[in-house]
Amino acid sequence: MHAPAVASIAVGKTVGVAPKADLYYIAVWPRIWKNDNMEDDYTYTGKAIERILEINKSLPKNKKIRVISISDGWDEKVKGFAYVEAAIAKAKVEKIFVITSYFAQIFKESG
Repeated sequence: MHAPAVASIAVGKTVGVAPKADLYYIAVWPRIWKNDNMEDDYTYTGKAIERILEINKSLPKNKKIRVISISDGWDEKVKGFAYVEAAIAKAKVEKIFVITSYFAQIFKESG
């Protein structure tokens, strides 16, 4: 139920902040089963960001993806941390704003 609500807030025709924007949706599950336990692996999230960067190369200038919203967070202790952080850095170079619920990064960057 979370994804439809976030999509509506972003691009919904009556309540969205950008109702004329295009929406691209790439789903990932950043957890894997290992030894009967769930373990985080944010490599998949990084790969999804890289896929968005590839899609963006084929879009016309006025249709480029400019925002990536990730309703998840991670920290440096989880598998794939460096990979997803590197993918976000690539997105920033491409002038794509990436918003996540990774609060530790916000506090680290702001001081």
